[in-house]
Amino acid sequence: MSLDPYQSIDATPEAQAAFNEAMQDSVPDESEADVIKRLATMNPLDYDRARKSCAEKLGVKETALDKAVSMARKEKDGQPAMFNEVEPWHSTVDADEVLSELSDAFQRYAVLPPHAADALALWCAFTWFCEVSHIAPLLVLRSPEKGCGKSTVLSIVKRLVFRPWVLSGISAAVLYRVADKYRPTVLIDEGDTFLNAENQELHGIINSGYSQDAPYFWRCVGDDHEPKGFYVFSPKAIAFIGHTRDTLHDRAVEIELRRKLGHEKVARLRHADGGELDILAQKLARLSADHLYAYAAIRPTMPESLPDRQADNWEPLTAIAHLAGSEWVQRATAAALTLTGTKQESAQASVGVELLADIQNVFQSKRIDKIRTTELVNELCNDPEAGWSTYNRGKQISPRQVAKRLSEFSINPKPIRFAYGEVQKGYAKEQFTDAFSRYLSHPLENAILAVTELQPNNDAVLSVTDKNDVTVTQIPSVTATSSIDTGCNRVTDKTGDRGTRIVKGLINEKAEVTI
Repeated sequence: MSLDPYQSIDATPEAQAAFNEAMQDSVPDESEADVIKRLATMNPLDYDRARKSCAEKLGVKETALDKAVSMARKEKDGQPAMFNEVEPWHSTVDADEVLSELSDAFQRYAVLPPHAADALALWCAFTWFCEVSHIAPLLVLRSPEKGCGKSTVLSIVKRLVFRPWVLSGISAAVLYRVADKYRPTVLIDEGDTFLNAENQELHGIINSGYSQDAPYFWRCVGDDHEPKGFYVFSPKAIAFIGHTRDTLHDRAVEIELRRKLGHEKVARLRHADGGELDILAQKLARLSADHLYAYAAIRPTMPESLPDRQADNWEPLTAIAHLAGSEWVQRATAAALTLTGTKQESAQASVGVELLADIQNVFQSKRIDKIRTTELVNELCNDPEAGWSTYNRGKQISPRQVAKRLSEFSINPKPIRFAYGEVQKGYAKEQFTDAFSRYLSHPLENAILAVTELQPNNDAVLSVTDKNDVTVTQIPSVTATSSIDTGCNRVTDKTGDRGTRIVKGLINEKAEVTI
């Protein structure tokens, strides 16, 4: 006897009764909540029969009804919904307008450094497109002390991003399982205490979730200890006091916040209903639904001055800007250059880089091209601010420790002939040329300084630069960029025999004088 796989099977009386109940429209006073509650009590087969007509009755998409019923079932079982899905805005939206509204919202509620509001707007929008991106840059909100607005900014971010998941205390196992199942936007406040030295596994998860090249966090599971990869690629934002670890620092779009001054006024988020933020989240959901695949095809050209890793971090955000047009591309580029520059200036150098910088200063200040090892150690320890006099557990750094640190840069002591034919172990300046160029921002021997134009003295007869030739004296403390806050947005354009004017940059005109 053969069975026809397409033969219809009569429903049981109970199933048919439930189906008829779901299909009937004879309950005029049944609210939307009542419909969802009734559907949540059905078994999967009965619900599948009823979902289409009920979705039409409520005027919603079937997928939206599925999400609402799923949430109602979890609440019925005593389990809160993990995430509240955002319903996309009812009509198409303009990317330029949405990003501008996002930027304005951040400036309305928080005191931010220049270009930070644009960066935050781009990052929040990016979370809705992350699934088709190759890189998921971290958002790091950093401040030197508490009370600088990190939690406020993170609260705004929470209202805008895709599937926000705020963490205050969690195990690594929960993090990688939830990340694998739901693909949330992870928001970590007080990261300086949460991501401490004891939570190395959490650091590994965050690092693995940065790139699609290695998006899995592997663990042995089950009684047989079978290896299983948990997909942890997702957007993550972290609020810190102090500095982040190097691995997080390199993977982040970093915004440094400062404590608000008395004259700086912003709206209090807790006194606002935040309804405009919920609307913006809906518009972002619609923007993603309409332009997800267009975004995936964008390959923006990044500024050559950005380091490779920072260019990787900003590329997904710049791609978002391309959806909004040329003005936002310029704003994204300005934000990338400005915030990356601030990030590099505030970054803590490693011990090896600090040693290179101080050795460079020794060669420059003494105007020598070779030095004995013992003399180098003495010169390093003579600087009380450098810390080399107490490096070795309260004692000065030893020649062996100097050699060990320098060997990481392929620099080793060698026999050198000094005055009167004396041969001793030491270092030649030429040994450091490659390391100075690669690891120090501005080698002193080839200094390129950006000099802010002097303001004229209104009480004097002559201007400050009335000569044809201008001599620039090399001063290490000269600001490397022109002042934006004081209204001086350009640097000296006077040139002479000693200098060459080089204009570069997309936003602020800068001139660099080569010594």
